[in-house]
Amino acid sequence: MPVVVWVPELTLTCCGSVFGVGDSVDWHVADPESDSLETVLPRDVAQRISLVENSHGASDDTSRSTHGTVLEIHAAFVGYAGSGVGGVLSPVPGTAFLREVAHVEETATGGPGVRLSGYVVTLDVQPSPG
Repeated sequence: MPVVVWVPELTLTCCGSVFGVGDSVDWHVADPESDSLETVLPRDVAQRISLVENSHGASDDTSRSTHGTVLEIHAAFVGYAGSGVGGVLSPVPGTAFLREVAHVEETATGGPGVRLSGYVVTLDVQPSPG
């Protein structure tokens, strides 16, 4: 059963493993918070996210394990601009876009003033091995 999973760039950089289309993955996942996703993804994409990958494997009731095969990957980028005291960078509404990729890249770039926010992954969920 295909599901759409959000893999945040920070999670991948911190504790995640590199993966590509066709790879089998075992992830800890939780339900998404669509409001926060809409700051870094186009609204229609954020609304399609079913799960959020959480490599930290939170032990609370909202986290669970899933196993599947990666069918498709889109790198998600968003424009950032300085605001407030000290020029803290914040996502600029309406600037998010996706680019299809074959595998995740920790150094993916989207251009000047644009940062990688994570990956939108279509995952064919399968029964956990074991």
